[in-house]
Amino acid sequence: MTEIKKYRGGSRELLARFEEIYALLMDVYMATGGKYPALEWLYEKPIPGEIGWKEGFRRTYRPFLKRRLENELDEIFTVEDRKIIGVIGLNYDIKEKDVFEEYSRLFGEIGIKLDENSAFLEILAVHPSRWKEGIGKVLLLTAMKRIESLNKRGYGITFPDLYPAISLYDSVGGRVLGKVEKFAWSPGDRPADYLLIAFTS
Repeated sequence: MTEIKKYRGGSRELLARFEEIYALLMDVYMATGGKYPALEWLYEKPIPGEIGWKEGFRRTYRPFLKRRLENELDEIFTVEDRKIIGVIGLNYDIKEKDVFEEYSRLFGEIGIKLDENSAFLEILAVHPSRWKEGIGKVLLLTAMKRIESLNKRGYGITFPDLYPAISLYDSVGGRVLGKVEKFAWSPGDRPADYLLIAFTS
């Protein structure tokens, strides 16, 4: 029997599930051939199936995910069926975080000014063994309802070639605001193309 659970970002309860969430995201990375999580800032991404790819993924993605769960995401919703089979993160208390400046720069590329009423849906993932069961849609709708309860404007970021994600976002009323090409989060990062999504009007 599946159930939705909510965890506070940085909480002991969430961090106790870190290994499970990390394993879920590694399985998604393998099933998507390295398309998601995108690791788009890397010039040399680990390629699933090649020798040492799991170590490369661990070295690059594990500390990134740990930082997000410990310090950046405010809430995480999971779908669980004895173990975590789906996850989505919410970033809504964002104004004082370092990531706010990065998001502001990205959305500013298409003329959108972010403020303290902005919220972000992040790290949406469903275990490959449970794809096409509607779990991603349930997670998105749960996160959107939470954003609405906070009177925030919901946004997301995806990639132009991540068609399943784009289709899923469209199915819940997500609107593509625009495309940003060759954007680098930090000096030295590999530039990438992004689609910016609005989840609330």
